Amino acid sequence: MTTTKNIYTALLLLLLAPALAGAQTVAELVELGNQNIKSHSYVPAIDNFKKALAQNPNDEAALNGIIRAYTLSGDHKDAQRFVDMALEQQPNNAEFIMRHGILLNHKGNFDKAVEVFASAMQQHPNEGIAIQVLMNKAAAELNLNNFGAAIDDYSSVLEIDPRSTNAYSYRGMANYKAGNYKEAVDDYTYALDLDPSLVLAYYNRGMALLKLQDKTKACADFQKACKGKNTNACKMIVIECQRR
Repeated sequence: MTTTKNIYTALLLLLLAPALAGAQTVAELVELGNQNIKSHSYVPAIDNFKKALAQNPNDEAALNGIIRAYTLSGDHKDAQRFVDMALEQQPNNAEFIMRHGILLNHKGNFDKAVEVFASAMQQHPNEGIAIQVLMNKAAAELNLNNFGAAIDDYSSVLEIDPRSTNAYSYRGMANYKAGNYKEAVDDYTYALDLDPSLVLAYYNRGMALLKLQDKTKACADFQKACKGKNTNACKMIVIECQRR
């Protein structure tokens, strides 16, 4: 015979079932947060990561996600708070150290960022994290006008991933700023060989070719970039390529 207590228990479980079925896991919340970051919806992303951390305060993906979301939203204070929390838990975690460096870049503290990125590399991160660390370190070096160091960082990325169009393009920019115009042309050419749709690379290569006094090739690049709707390239055609 069913007792009143058993009936009550069964009804309680029945009422709880929809709530339990609708609960999102940490992995699901992190994935949703990452999707919101991709769509630049930082407030919902932060909410997703907070919910994930409420379930597991030590989840690496959720901690990385909330640091990214706060950093990209411009809330450096809260980003720093979670950076400190993450590094207190795992002081040798290369990705957490990298997040700290990226936050410093956003704050404009490039000297300190370079030190932090170097520390991240000392943790021997996997290739994916190493590439991110080196690309961000190079960005800090560029802001400090340390072009040689930036070139070295991009070259290190290319040792890991020889098909990185970003590394070739940015190394081209670093070489251009360093006055290495031939090397800049070579880098932009490598990038365009890998991805001919890089409109900005045509424009930048054209600028480097002008420095090398090769106006014919430079104007050909400006024409391609202008067709790709690069307005600066269109202006250069008027300035440099039209017969007077």
